[in-house]
Amino acid sequence: MIKLIEKIKSKNRQEQFMPGLFSLIFNPYFFNRRAIYKGIKSHAQKLNGDLMDFGCGTKPYKDLFNVTSYIGIDLAENEGHNLPTEHIDVVYDGSKIPFQNDMFDSIYSSEVFEHVFNLEEILLDINRVHKTGGLILLTMPFVWQEHEMPNDFGRYTSAGIKSILKKCNYEIVDHIKAPGYFLSVIQLLVAYVHHVVLPKSDSIKFVLAPLFIFPINLFALTFNFFLPKSFDLFINHTILAKNIKTSANRVDGSAPN
Repeated sequence: MIKLIEKIKSKNRQEQFMPGLFSLIFNPYFFNRRAIYKGIKSHAQKLNGDLMDFGCGTKPYKDLFNVTSYIGIDLAENEGHNLPTEHIDVVYDGSKIPFQNDMFDSIYSSEVFEHVFNLEEILLDINRVHKTGGLILLTMPFVWQEHEMPNDFGRYTSAGIKSILKKCNYEIVDHIKAPGYFLSVIQLLVAYVHHVVLPKSDSIKFVLAPLFIFPINLFALTFNFFLPKSFDLFINHTILAKNIKTSANRVDGSAPN
């Protein structure tokens, strides 16, 4: 029985970022995680060359990319988020990115920008190390609970993030808002049940998930086929944008290297 439980927990960890049928039963963030995974997967193969993963964490989606090099950069210490440092290729102090101008063909950053207080300043620095014409792939929450406190600073509407990207020399190529209105409401309900209704113990929550989480997830997945679709409310952004930097609007004012 103990081996079976450990096997189930191992499967659960595997599907935290790439949810399948198992996650439908056990994962209280199934719809959000599925939306992020599908959004990244839909654009990952469009990125090429040397890629920088900004705020790489454990690099859960690295295998989706087919690039020449994959460099993960992150903070060594982050209050509110215990991060295993073995996945970080380059330690970042939170100020200037330690790379030369125009070093990367592609940039990727997932679920990071909500934790950046001075987003425009940091995005301009990302643009500095990003080659003109290159693509950047981003995900970030729109409607979601506070997390990794006290370092949770922002939520952005479609217009808001578009404006910031434009100021930082990026033009949006594609913008996915997901999941839709109905599934977003259900996702928030399931998160409430998981965080507030169920006992605090993670082990007990896991055992109770088939009784409390799975029925709601299954109901939502079924009824979503028949309900009208709207994306006025959504949980997460997935944005593909192009670097339109020129010599005139370079953040450091210098000519390209």
